Amino acid sequence: MLTLLDVTDSAHPKVLSRTDSSNSLITAVGDVAMMSSDTPAPAAVKKITIVDFSDKTKPKVVREFAGVTSMASDERRSLIFLTNAEGLWILHRKEATDPEVQERYAHEVLYNH
Repeated sequence: MLTLLDVTDSAHPKVLSRTDSSNSLITAVGDVAMMSSDTPAPAAVKKITIVDFSDKTKPKVVREFAGVTSMASDERRSLIFLTNAEGLWILHRKEATDPEVQERYAHEVLYNH
């Protein structure tokens, strides 16, 4: 089961959504998460699922990669490599910008330099 929590008020976390999923979380960036479903046979075959959480109450699967036999990441370039029977997939991880952080940065640049 995957549970999405709002921890804005850390003393009172709220459950936003729950999905029946046996998948394990690989990475999350902004409103999107990549999850893996390990299957017992054949060895090392996985299903990779990309889930969109932009509507926090209704997570949506946006892409699935079936039969993944290999996965690697290049943290320096924010790339994830997947291989399956269809070939090689190269996914780009892009960090979501936080509007509050962007606003503070803009204020710092304008008034403190």
